[in-house]
Amino acid sequence: EYDYVFLPFANEESWMPRARSSYFVLPKEKEEGDEVRDARRLFYVALTRARAHVTILSSLSDGMGRELTPLRFISELDPLCVSRIDIPALSETPKMKKEEEGREMPELNEFARRSLTEKGLSVTALNHFKTCPNLFFFRSILRVPEPPSASSEKGNAMHEAMARVWKLADKSEANIRTSIIESVREYFGKSLLARHEKEALLEELIEDASAVSKALTDHVNSKGDMFVETWSDASYKTEIGGELVECRLHGKLDAILVTPDKVSVFDYKTREAMSVAAIRGETKNDGGDYFRQLIFYNLLLLGTDKYKNKAIDASLVFIRPDEKGRCPLITIPVTDEDIIRVRGEIRELLEHVWSGKVFAPRCDDPDCEGCRLKEAAGY
Repeated sequence: EYDYVFLPFANEESWMPRARSSYFVLPKEKEEGDEVRDARRLFYVALTRARAHVTILSSLSDGMGRELTPLRFISELDPLCVSRIDIPALSETPKMKKEEEGREMPELNEFARRSLTEKGLSVTALNHFKTCPNLFFFRSILRVPEPPSASSEKGNAMHEAMARVWKLADKSEANIRTSIIESVREYFGKSLLARHEKEALLEELIEDASAVSKALTDHVNSKGDMFVETWSDASYKTEIGGELVECRLHGKLDAILVTPDKVSVFDYKTREAMSVAAIRGETKNDGGDYFRQLIFYNLLLLGTDKYKNKAIDASLVFIRPDEKGRCPLITIPVTDEDIIRVRGEIRELLEHVWSGKVFAPRCDDPDCEGCRLKEAAGY
């Protein structure tokens, strides 16, 4: 995609799980874990973006004086294709600015503001922020790339399959099943997942196709005007510190069914059904991301003139069959209080960025990806 690619921070500490030693890596002949395969795949994807030349930067220490280890995959490159240049350290290594010391980082903060005003805010970004502001910054502002995972590829494959199903002229159970199988086969033919992962997922989805087609035949034959994979947006305005801040809310809705009296929006989940309490985030291990998604979709549709005066139903459709072969469709009413709460969460996010903050202190989750990325970057 580019003639020249620069790959910075090519160190074990930036790429590999925190539990790994930062001093040396022993050679292993045993099968490596998923995290190593994922990291190697990401390294490969980064290298193959270049048409002509890749520069890999691997520091031996960071700005705080800590020793670093070169990324293990560098040694796997063909020596005939690699030249090495050692750059001496500066006599005085500039220190990274630390948010905890109270010093501002105006360049990063300005970048975050510009990203939100120009590109807008998705519910995924909002969920990242509610999980951890550091995760929000690295995933939704800097958009740090990550390799495809089995769960995300499974979801993408079934989303494409359902979009095709809605467009079928004859939505009989047999045609739905055939369409799903053909679609997932085509999707995984192009996927970058490892072969054994693709084969396992493909086998699972093909096995489920009969139950899914039977469970959803009535759903996809619903009467009304249907729109699939539709982008929708709405304007959000608020005042922060005397400044009018406007941010565009946006999202891609899996399916919208419009009837004379209401608008139904459906979001497909490739997992078994959850309880209403779990969806709302009222159980121990669920943060309410799915319910926030439904509320966010209401905000998007309420901001659209043609849907403004219609009742709006937002539903989750779980397209992983349960033990009885069901794919439940769960609709949770969204109240005015729910909308006020999510609008308040959006304002909280904007206030965080417009206040001059970029990072937050480490959160309570010891495995938080955002906090790990922050520390690996030296902030």
